[in-house]
Amino acid sequence: MSSKESNQDFEVLGTKISVRPTETKNGASAEDVVAYISERANNIKDSNPSLGKSETAILLALELAHQKLSLEKEYKEQISKFESAAKDAYQFIDQLTPKNQ
Repeated sequence: MSSKESNQDFEVLGTKISVRPTETKNGASAEDVVAYISERANNIKDSNPSLGKSETAILLALELAHQKLSLEKEYKEQISKFESAAKDAYQFIDQLTPKNQ
């Protein structure tokens, strides 16, 4: 079976695309990803009917990039808070631990 035979065909914004399924254990299927993108693209198109396919795709890409970058920033901030809390907990435990003299 060639890789071309295993591709799945979808339509997004009236454009037919062929996607190789790459579902991971905890990831989304190709169907889920295409459905999500189609829904978001259709929402943009419904809000701005005069937009063409390219403009809609660009706005969607910008929205998704903003979302990704915001999540990355939030993740880094949460990791920093966790590291700080762990350091504080370690120092507290160290203060309570009797020292051998």
